[in-house]
Amino acid sequence: MIKQEISDGIIKAITLDTNIFDGKQNGFEYGLLKRLQQFRDSETAFVLSDIVVQEIGAHIRKAASDAQSSIKNSIKEAANSWILSKETRSNLAQSIWGDDTPETISKKRLDDFIEKTGAVVVKAMDHVAVDDLVHRYFRCLPPFENKESKKHEFPDALALISIESWATKNESKVLVVTNDGGWKAYCKESPWLVAISDLGDALGLFQRETAQYTCQLLSEELRSTDKLCLVRTIEDAIYNQESKFDFDPDACSAFNFDWDWPEYALEFVQIHGIDNDEVLFEPIEIGDDYLVALIKVDINVNMSCDYTFSVYDSLDKDYTQIGSVTATTTEEFVADVLVTIKGTMPNCTSIEEVEVVKQRVNVDFGDIEPDWGDDHDHYDDEV
Repeated sequence: MIKQEISDGIIKAITLDTNIFDGKQNGFEYGLLKRLQQFRDSETAFVLSDIVVQEIGAHIRKAASDAQSSIKNSIKEAANSWILSKETRSNLAQSIWGDDTPETISKKRLDDFIEKTGAVVVKAMDHVAVDDLVHRYFRCLPPFENKESKKHEFPDALALISIESWATKNESKVLVVTNDGGWKAYCKESPWLVAISDLGDALGLFQRETAQYTCQLLSEELRSTDKLCLVRTIEDAIYNQESKFDFDPDACSAFNFDWDWPEYALEFVQIHGIDNDEVLFEPIEIGDDYLVALIKVDINVNMSCDYTFSVYDSLDKDYTQIGSVTATTTEEFVADVLVTIKGTMPNCTSIEEVEVVKQRVNVDFGDIEPDWGDDHDHYDDEV
């Protein structure tokens, strides 16, 4: 139904909730968020509530500030070990962020994103009537819910009411990409807003039928001759772009523990879904002589991580280290890869670019404890 309304020109705009940006780690310069540039100067409007814009700005400022603090601490630690002069430390910092601050770099990135995507920023003050907002709040209407925390949903209400008002004035339904329950409930009641959870699915809906057919042909060809050497090219990209994966080692223990940065090795397994008959590619963007498609890949990560354990000493009122262990595990996960293919659709002639989409991967080490060795009985006696 959504696809048909887009084809019929009923849905002529798309908007995103803040949680979609956060889920993509606010990566404006790569991946699916970068592909929103396809709406610039197109018949489909990319609209953003100024509330969402302000929330995104706050989030990327905090991320930039946290990263800067982490780098400063790392330089300070390195200075002690490598006997770095104050001038060297200053030059290192200067080479990373130059004259920018978390505030200025965040503003540059956000302004650049809005300019390149041609986003229409909808201001709440121009579209929201206070009486409507108050009415919804006291009657617990979406996005407000009947719970103590509903006062925190005012930003959501401002964003949704303003986007709906824009849609009414422009006589265009808006596809709303969100994972928020309150947003989905509001859209369900609105004649102008249509909710969808996945950004990749949403972008795919705006592609021409030719792109869908091209992806079908590419999937069939990949399972047969793979004349474009897609598998080899994607496998090379996985290894060459391993920094796109942010691994988070997860574990449980009866003791307090800290972990050191893990060591890992990636192993390409296969194209996800290669053994069944489903279409492997999802169209994201199509031009006169190119197609950007998303494909999923199965990957193994072999990881080792050093853990140190401690217990609280009530006499010293401090934590005492009791041991350590090097834990190893293998985890399989699914990664998203964007493939740019040259050629007039549906005829594809060559691969122009393969980009691994940045993502966070949880690696479960399960239950862990110190490598007691011969000291196990000694520790039991002390306890």
